[in-house]
Amino acid sequence: DEEFVRDVKHMFDFYDTDRDGMIVTSAAVRLWNSMGIMADPEDLKLRPAIGFTNFLRLTRKYTDMLLKDEDGEAVMIFGLLDQKHAGAVTVQGMQDFLLEHGVRWSTNEVEALVEHIDSGPGQGKSFLEQDFIDFIATYKATLQTLPEKADTDRRSVASQ
Repeated sequence: DEEFVRDVKHMFDFYDTDRDGMIVTSAAVRLWNSMGIMADPEDLKLRPAIGFTNFLRLTRKYTDMLLKDEDGEAVMIFGLLDQKHAGAVTVQGMQDFLLEHGVRWSTNEVEALVEHIDSGPGQGKSFLEQDFIDFIATYKATLQTLPEKADTDRRSVASQ
């Protein structure tokens, strides 16, 4: 815990160039983003700057969430997809995100993906965070079985 506080203080001091005990909120967000943390906008609402005590508290909160949450990666990705912070990602939102990242899918392809992820009442029009987390967990589990399946396939081919 002391080492954690020392490390966070070191990061904070790097951005506190005028040594007034405050850093601009955008610098705090950049720091958290560099750690793979998506800051909750509600935590930072109407704050142009943040002091060390609050920065430490929020850094601890965010890192604890990541460490405790097996799906931290999925939650982070969902946060990127849910650009309007609506708690759901629509077909249009998914298509906009893909286009911003150079991926050109047709509306039909994006609709099929959203429908595949959606397990709730959205009827393929949008998906919620938990739908996305479940989808990623299933995807990861499938990927973990691929080497086993490939080994089994190789053995069956070799025995023929």
